[in-house]
Amino acid sequence: MSDMQTRDWSHDLAWSGPPPGGGSAAAAGAALALGILIMLSRTVAANIDQLEACRKQALAVATADEAVLRRILQAFSNGDVLEQAEVLRAVQPMLQLLEIAAQALEAANKLKPQLAAHTQCDLEVAIWQLAAALRGGAAIIALNFSLLSDAGEKAALQQQVAVALGRGEEALQELQQKSE
Repeated sequence: MSDMQTRDWSHDLAWSGPPPGGGSAAAAGAALALGILIMLSRTVAANIDQLEACRKQALAVATADEAVLRRILQAFSNGDVLEQAEVLRAVQPMLQLLEIAAQALEAANKLKPQLAAHTQCDLEVAIWQLAAALRGGAAIIALNFSLLSDAGEKAALQQQVAVALGRGEEALQELQQKSE
């Protein structure tokens, strides 16, 4: 990786200072996986517009999640209590990440049968990065459930997570079955 910005970002992640955190890393991983899917799609002359849009969204999620984490850390360091609306806004980037990962895994399912055998290992790397983004995003949202006191908001959020996570996990299972 010769991109200095990527190396600086990973250094920031490893440093003991403020964010980025796990959500940003999961989104950046999804963006890298989408880059692989775009590369592979070009080998079979597939339409890459949707994948490119998802890749850009994943990068935007990484940035948005970093801003959210900064705000949460600031609130906690000041002894503030986060309002319910603020907690719900805070999980929005991870909800977007779940949707992006699910869409990308569904796209990988369509792409897999078209790929030459020598490109399957690249696809596997993308699949597992997307699985990590999907599950990592869900774990971060689950952590934020504890900050919600309104049962209705909590139930609605759990439903959104279940739908996106279910789509992603279903696509992941299909991909694993195709590999056997």
